Amino acid sequence: MAQKEEAPLDLVIVRSLIIDMYERYGMEQQLKSTSPGVLATMFEDWQERVSIELHHKGLIKEVYKAKNYNKLGDYDAQVLLNEKFLCDYDDYR
Repeated sequence: MAQKEEAPLDLVIVRSLIIDMYERYGMEQQLKSTSPGVLATMFEDWQERVSIELHHKGLIKEVYKAKNYNKLGDYDAQVLLNEKFLCDYDDYR
């Protein structure tokens, strides 16, 4: 089995926070009722903010630049969410 490429530290931290939010009572429903494009953009913003802090502390070399997915169609935004942010926790360890 081929080993997956290791995810950047900023993305790993954001995924961990998202997983925690989805496991909390009531939070999952609020997230699921939000437009996929808005959620994808929000998670991208989180990744950028985390990368700024990690860069400031010297833990990563480059700051991640968030992308805006607000205008992305629901289907494409949901695919992006699933593949980048909502994948199984073990997928990026």
